[in-house]
Amino acid sequence: MLAALVLLLASTVIAQLFLRYIYQMEDISNGAVPSPSFAEDSAKGLRGFLAMMYLSYVGIWLVKLNFLLFFRRFGNHVPKYRISWWIVLLFNTGAGAACIALVDIKCTLKPIDEMFASCGDKEFITRISITTKVSAILDAAGDALSTFPSVIPSK
Repeated sequence: MLAALVLLLASTVIAQLFLRYIYQMEDISNGAVPSPSFAEDSAKGLRGFLAMMYLSYVGIWLVKLNFLLFFRRFGNHVPKYRISWWIVLLFNTGAGAACIALVDIKCTLKPIDEMFASCGDKEFITRISITTKVSAILDAAGDALSTFPSVIPSK
């Protein structure tokens, strides 16, 4: 849990450090005149946002895994519970890895001119929408599945 706390705290610090760049991008999209350092600042903001996302995902999944480890000992002497616990652990580990792998880094790491030219089209927005929904479904399924071992009868 301490590692999760450190990662989530680091995510918050990064968000605070790079948030001004994201706000600057929002201002430009609302019609403000870009500053001379806009391209460089946007790249910094997007890279900070990417780091924050990875730290947040890993921190959240570490919390989930810690809860699973905590509850493991409650049914350790019940074979059905142990089997279902391992299934839930494997699912949650795989779902966490999938959610982290679904983070789109292609546009975030491109040079800013290429990013603005190719990462705002309908196809990109659709892909981001789908990956966000898949991540949410995997997260919710992992949470729901985590309650499964506790409802297995002991006899």
